[in-house]
Parts: sequence; C-alpha cells; structure tokens
Amino acid sequence: MIRVRALLVIISMLLTQLEVFGWGNEGHHYINEVAARKIPHEMPGFFRSAGERLTYLAVEPDRWREKVEPTVKNWQEPDHFFNMERLEGMGELPVRPYEFIQKLYEKQATITDPRERSEYLPENIGMQPYAAIRMYERLKVAFREYRNLKKEHKSTKAAELEAIYAAGILGHYVGDASQPLHASIQYNGWIGDNPNGFTTRKTIHYEFESEFVAKNVKASDFEKLVNGPHPISAPFPDYLAYLHQSNGLVTQLYTLDKEHGFENQGTPAGKEFVVRRLAAASQKLVDLWYTAWLESAKEVPPYVPPKPVSSPSPTS
Repeated sequence: MIRVRALLVIISMLLTQLEVFGWGNEGHHYINEVAARKIPHEMPGFFRSAGERLTYLAVEPDRWREKVEPTVKNWQEPDHFFNMERLEGMGELPVRPYEFIQKLYEKQATITDPRERSEYLPENIGMQPYAAIRMYERLKVAFREYRNLKKEHKSTKAAELEAIYAAGILGHYVGDASQPLHASIQYNGWIGDNPNGFTTRKTIHYEFESEFVAKNVKASDFEKLVNGPHPISAPFPDYLAYLHQSNGLVTQLYTLDKEHGFENQGTPAGKEFVVRRLAAASQKLVDLWYTAWLESAKEVPPYVPPKPVSSPSPTS
C-alpha cells in the first residue's frame, strides 16, 4: 500500500509539472535569452539592455497556471497549445479571435457525436496563435507610444516597461509553438491508430521538453543557429506557417523517442532535434520583435467617431 501511494505521488508530481511548464524553465529562458542577444543596434537602447528582464518573463505565463488562482489559470490555459489536426478542412483561419471561435461553433453544429463535438470547443482546440499575435500587437503599440513620447520630449519609461513586458510574454508563446507536442492532438502519448507503435505513455511531454532539456541543453548549443532578425510582412499567416512546421515534426519526435533519443543523455539526433526547435523559436521571436519595432513607425489613421444613428421620429 505504501509503495502504491508513493507511486501515485510521483505520478501526481509529473502531471503537475507537465501542467505548469512548457519547454520547462530552462528551455523558455534560453529562447528569450538567445533572442535578446540578437537584438539589432537599430532598435532602442532600453530594449537592447533588457536581456535579464526578457529572460525572466519567458516563464511568466506558466506562473499563471496554479490551481490556487483558478480564474487566471482557466482563462489562459488554451493560449499554450493548438490542436492543428482538428482544423483540417476548415479553410483559412481569421485573424480576429472571436471570428475563429464562431468558426469552431459552426463546425460543432455539423457534428452529432457529443464527444467529438466537445473537441471543437475553443478551450480544447487551443488559442495559441491568437495569444502570440495579441502580444506581438501589444508590443507594436508600446513601441509606437515610445516613439510618440520621445517626439514630444516626454518620459518614455512607462512605454519602455510595457514594451519589455509584452516582448517577454510573447517569447513564451513563441517558444510553446516551436514545441511539436504543443501543436498537435498527439500532445502526450499517441492516440488513435498507431501503426508505428509509438509510445502511449503519459509522461513523454514532460520528459521531452523539461527533463531532457534541463539535463542536456544549454543556450550556447543553439545560439550560433540564430541569425540577426528579418522583418515579417504578414505576422499572422507567417505564425500559422510556423505552427504548421512544428505540427509536421510530431511523427519525427515520436520516432526519435522510440529510438531513445530523449532518454537520459539521449542520442545525437535527439539533441539535434531539440536544439533546432529552440533555435527556431529564438529566430521567430527576434524576427517578431524587430517587425513590431519597424511597424511601430507607421502612422496610425486618425480616429473617426461613428456617425450617430438617428432615432425614429415619435408618432403622434
């Protein structure tokens, strides 16, 4: 009985750790840390010198996932994943999140099986790209406000703090999206038809992204793979393509797991896989930071209030 209880405690700890961490503290920190080292000199000095703060904020959304804060935990849980296989045949995804949610409910209306229908709830599909682009746009707004305040010879401190915060949180979501198990229904043990005999164990997610990275990977392992930033012409579709890339690597990840690629010290192929996914995240992150800075220089059309709607004339 004691051994059974001990086993249950261990399993509970593993599940809790899986729920709390994405790439694990180490992976998320490394992603933001490396991206911060690639910030170009044409971006403002306050941002270039914010590496420590940007690295700290990389894990912030995972700090919002404790059961003792149930409102924030429940609100933000879908922001970390996107079950892309469920979206096949649904066409182009809208950039506005509530239009996406409407699209999911329209899909639900075509499904009769209650269990399958529930898989298309927003909280079960995930809202990952919308969380990331929301923070990207907040960063762009903060940079724009920084520019405006500077032109007006006013203190820019508040805008600087907002920009660093948005950029750091953005790094978390960009990191989540580089992890193939965050972009798939196969997020923690293979489900459904399994002709390749992939593992069904419910610890693969944590073992891959947290244990293996903490023991075997450092930022220096992939920093050389990350280049200076390039502007992104259309952030939302570009980000969806980034998620598709991660989703396309799910089978390779499970194959490497089957070959013990992430067990203990793993294999060279296993470590190379992880290193390249971390590098992909850092590259995408610094590209988004840079794009937000460039886009913030563009003029915003002046606000035009809507015309009032005339009330109907009262009848006598």
